[in-house]
Amino acid sequence: MMLLVTVEVVPGGNILSRRILGVMKIANDRSGTDFEGNYVAEISGPEAYNACRVKGFRRLENGPWELVLAALEKAPKTRKGRVAV
Repeated sequence: MMLLVTVEVVPGGNILSRRILGVMKIANDRSGTDFEGNYVAEISGPEAYNACRVKGFRRLENGPWELVLAALEKAPKTRKGRVAV
């Protein structure tokens, strides 16, 4: 399974002027069980972040938005190529 979450900006509500700010890809690494999944998440685009892992996600109790939230909480706090201050 893979989820793609796209974040866009829509200036003035004009859909024709939208720009993609980034894409989060969350992929099942197939090392989990039927009840708990393990995932790799990566944010790409101009505001790219290093990849992170979500382990032991209880997929029968939670939905896709909980998985996105878990990945965002695990994401490194610094962007690729930048040093934490």
